[in-house]
Amino acid sequence: MGPNPNLKRLHDAGVSIWLDTISRELLDSGEFASLIHDSSATGARTNPTIFAQAITGSDLYEAQRRRLASRAWKGTQEPFLPCGLDD
Repeated sequence: MGPNPNLKRLHDAGVSIWLDTISRELLDSGEFASLIHDSSATGARTNPTIFAQAITGSDLYEAQRRRLASRAWKGTQEPFLPCGLDD
């Protein structure tokens, strides 16, 4: 999908364009980066229910989930910090 001139005009006028979804596939495929670059998207948002369904309804997150579950965490917030997710 190429650049969308209408979205570009909105972005240039100061409107923040957010996707109402995020997924491992969107990130891994590079499509999310393309949407930011080509369609002036600002970012993405989701809600806990949709995010939980994405994680439990797909095998795409299984390896990372197992890796995170096997660690001894120092506190309840540590798994959500960027350094905890990259390990």
